[in-house]
Amino acid sequence: MAYLTDYEYSVDRKTALLSFYEDSTPLCTYSLASNVLTISARDEAVVVAPTWGTNRDIKEWFNLLYSMSGRLELVEGTVRDNCEYGLELDDAGVRGTLTLNNGLVADWDWALSTDTLTIQARAECAINFKEFRLYMQWMLDFQFLVQNYGG
Repeated sequence: MAYLTDYEYSVDRKTALLSFYEDSTPLCTYSLASNVLTISARDEAVVVAPTWGTNRDIKEWFNLLYSMSGRLELVEGTVRDNCEYGLELDDAGVRGTLTLNNGLVADWDWALSTDTLTIQARAECAINFKEFRLYMQWMLDFQFLVQNYGG
């Protein structure tokens, strides 16, 4: 099993794409076009002993887009109503959910006893760049909790 990351950019077209694969199987795609970030639908996934490389790639992609924001004519927008940002820590592990623009972006559970991360299924969702920044922060906060309270 090999995890792969693909990056595609066109500054002139104001588009960018970040895709993750396990071998040749697509896991997730993040695409930017016309100031809208679309996060692909995904099935449930279970990761034993997560290493968080995907989070690092997403953060680097975010930083790259932000550094090109002028050329991309990127408009950040605002976090819209119906945002739910949740992280819970207990003896069993960490549970987190993030809903943006009425769409479930992330629903993750990490079990301390098995060091297993379960990422629940989600439908495709579209968010703006400010909401994507919040998604990034949510992932980093979730990772911080796992790594510093048992993982």
